[in-house]
Amino acid sequence: MEIRDLLQASIQSKADDTDKSDENEENKKDWKLAAAVLDRILSIVFSIVIVGGTIIFFVIFACLYHSYT
Repeated sequence: MEIRDLLQASIQSKADDTDKSDENEENKKDWKLAAAVLDRILSIVFSIVIVGGTIIFFVIFACLYHSYT
């Protein structure tokens, strides 16, 4: 009788672990998607800042160069 109870408990815990692992996999997928979205947004912002800063630097340099000549 005790062995049967232990086997049933073992089977039940394995079933619970399977449900938890499915839930964990779904959470991992959600976090990976969120990370990918955040990565894309920050990449776009970084690119805009770098290109914009470079353009502003050259415009200011050109204006100062022409004002001294």
